[in-house]
Amino acid sequence: GKQKGIDGVAAPRQFLWLLLLGRAFFVVRQAAANVVARLMRRKVPAARARRLRQRGVVLFLGGDQMLAILLAWRLRYRCVLYAERAVLWPNLASAYVLRSRAQLAHVPARWRHKCHVSGDLLLALARKRESTAAQSTKRSSPSETIVGVLPGSKRAKLRIGAPFFLSSAASLMSQMSTDGVKPPRFVLPLAPTTTADDLQACLDDTTDDLAKRFGWLIGRARVEMFEADSDDVRERCGSYEHVGHVVADHRDGELVVELWAPSSDSGGVPPFELYASMDLALTTVGTNTAELGALGVPMVVCLPSHAIEDFRGAAGGLLGLLMQLPLGVGAAVARRVNLALLSQSGHLAWPNMWADAAGVTPPVPELVGRVSPEEVAESAASLLVDATARDSVRDALKRLASAQEEDTGEGGTPTQEVVRCVFAQM
Repeated sequence: GKQKGIDGVAAPRQFLWLLLLGRAFFVVRQAAANVVARLMRRKVPAARARRLRQRGVVLFLGGDQMLAILLAWRLRYRCVLYAERAVLWPNLASAYVLRSRAQLAHVPARWRHKCHVSGDLLLALARKRESTAAQSTKRSSPSETIVGVLPGSKRAKLRIGAPFFLSSAASLMSQMSTDGVKPPRFVLPLAPTTTADDLQACLDDTTDDLAKRFGWLIGRARVEMFEADSDDVRERCGSYEHVGHVVADHRDGELVVELWAPSSDSGGVPPFELYASMDLALTTVGTNTAELGALGVPMVVCLPSHAIEDFRGAAGGLLGLLMQLPLGVGAAVARRVNLALLSQSGHLAWPNMWADAAGVTPPVPELVGRVSPEEVAESAASLLVDATARDSVRDALKRLASAQEEDTGEGGTPTQEVVRCVFAQM
């Protein structure tokens, strides 16, 4: 590896192979590398696979904490978990890295020696990219407004989120046209873990059915990609590029949403520059609300519960597995679990959780439950036509994000603290 002291890194996509093969995975990978090396007449150090098998660390940055602990057990490695919110398994983890000092109060005293405070990784990354966020996408005119459509990255969210947020965008376009206001320009950045084919599959699966069941505006939706050899100029904005459009039929005509995807050299980084270009974002819950908040982008956060049984595996762990059971059992489990989670949750957007902790008014509207796309459009339109209200929200978001950064941990940047903790376990 490029980092001194690290011989190699296994990517998240290799999780199942690592879990299945254990340390033998590195032997198999080394054998494949040796074959390639012979074909290309290169020399591969034979000792590398042995070093990888001897010791290592599983680093958890998001998802299901138990899966990281299970993988560490399978590989007989140490396990370092970054906890944004809850410290769930302090007795099983080798070490925890915490987002804030306030989390320590919820950790049993006998396990606190395992916990290290780093600060907020998401905010640190967003702030690091903020200086380049000025490279925003070009506007056709100074009065043009840009609205981001962020339906989620996991398939469980996309199956409902994609048609719902497109319906919300169609409703917003119709409402603003009726009011005599120029409709906004819509942009949809794909998450680094999602492809255009994934998006099209979700639209094919659910759009027509959901539109008919719930009376949403749109009908069939399709992804239209630019041809590789076409004359279309692919506009770039930071690490993302304009690759095509999502086109959806609706009652008042046709909705066209720009589709943006990570460029080949993006390195899996979120589209911070594109976020910074947005006057408003229509987004589901998740880490993107923290990223938008760090950049001061006003947003309307939605978590529709229509066909909530379709959110299979969104809870993760054992419950996520039970949700996959056939013959209607999984659907019943999913409905009960998801409704229970919704009823027990407070605010879901990160900026609102920051506001709760600070004892101030939450700046972001949250629409949760069986909300309609028209309700989302109404909330979004009220911000789009009122520049003063948007500026007020933007200022509140930046104040809250800055307050989070004051908890910088035990010295150094959040990233440095995580790296330090990993090396301490090696």
